[in-house]
Amino acid sequence: MNTTHSYMFEGVDGMREMQYVMKMFRFGFKTIGRSEVMNILEHGGKPVEPQGCRTIEYLLADGSSVVIQPSDTEPKITVSISVSGGNPDNADAVEKRVSEDIENIIYIDQRAAYCCE
Repeated sequence: MNTTHSYMFEGVDGMREMQYVMKMFRFGFKTIGRSEVMNILEHGGKPVEPQGCRTIEYLLADGSSVVIQPSDTEPKITVSISVSGGNPDNADAVEKRVSEDIENIIYIDQRAAYCCE
């Protein structure tokens, strides 16, 4: 099961907010969607910021993966979630948990960017 979600960062600070969220993903998380993060990969390409990378991929213990990719041209992040194995109902539940965690990270970090820099 594969799904894709896009998140726009509005206003004049949209690019800065996007970069902040990418930085949070770069620091890493121990779990996503109740599954342990086994590895975090950085894929090449044009960096979004000097110490950054183009794409970040989380490999989860349950076989799922989450790919976070910022846009080069607009303040937007695309998140691709891949859930493997199990029955369709289980895959739906895993995808829902993962996407909820990703949204919490993105939306909480947007608000926190103003108070925590």
